[in-house]
Parts: sequence; structure tokens; C-alpha cells
Amino acid sequence: MRRRDVTRIYGRLYVGGAPIEPALYQDFDVIVLCAEELQFLAELYPDKRVRLVPFDDAPYVDGPTIHRVLAGSKRVAQDVARGRKTLVSCAMGRNRSALVTALSLHYLTGAPALTCGERVHQLRVDREGVRALQNRTFVEVLAAVDDGRF
Repeated sequence: MRRRDVTRIYGRLYVGGAPIEPALYQDFDVIVLCAEELQFLAELYPDKRVRLVPFDDAPYVDGPTIHRVLAGSKRVAQDVARGRKTLVSCAMGRNRSALVTALSLHYLTGAPALTCGERVHQLRVDREGVRALQNRTFVEVLAAVDDGRF
């Protein structure tokens, strides 16, 4: 069995790669699946609260996707605020999950979204040594939230 690939960001909020081995993630109350291609992992967690926030790690983000990400991030923030240990995941734990985690932290703390993104970027280094939030479009989404465009 491999070790799990997660990073604690704040309180009970964690970010990580795809939770493909349920035994490693049993201590989480909520599993958030952001990888569009990995939504089927929800069936591995019938006894958990699973949040689906599917989107693609692309160099663009359309309006409906942004609204889905914002709404999902607010739900994640509510889960964490209610004391639920929450893992936000995507395929590698680099971009999609990092965006949702940064926005969730923003909603939890009221800190600027870009500041929250920087925290996730600094703390989250995956198994291959790659820092989170390399997708510039996702960083621009955080800036847009700070500017009140979303």
C-alpha cells in the first residue's frame, strides 16, 4: 500500500492527489473530487460525504465552471467550519484541488484569495516536488475574486 499524498493547509482543510486507496483516507469526513476524469472515485467512499466539483485543468475557465468552483469552495468552507476533516483532491493535487482549497480558505478566513493561493502554493509540494497552483489561469481566478469580479 502506498502512503497517502496530502498536505494540511489550515485547521481541518487538506489538499492532495487522487484518493484511490480508501483505506488510507478513512480519517477524513469529507472527500472532495475536483478531477473531472476521476469523479467515479465517489463510489469508493459510500460511507463518506463526497463533494463533486468537476472541472478540467485547462489554460482557460468558462463562466459556468467558475461558478461551480466558487459554489463548491463555499460548501467545502462550510464543511471545515463545521469541524469536518476535509480532503480536496484532484489527479495530482496540484491545480484544480489547489484552486478549490485556496478559495475555501478565503471563504473560511476572509483573507484575500490571492494570499490564500500563495499559502497553498507554499505549503503544497506533491510527491514529484512540484508546487501547487502552477496554472496561471487559476491564479487569475483568485485575483478576480479579490477584485470583486466573482
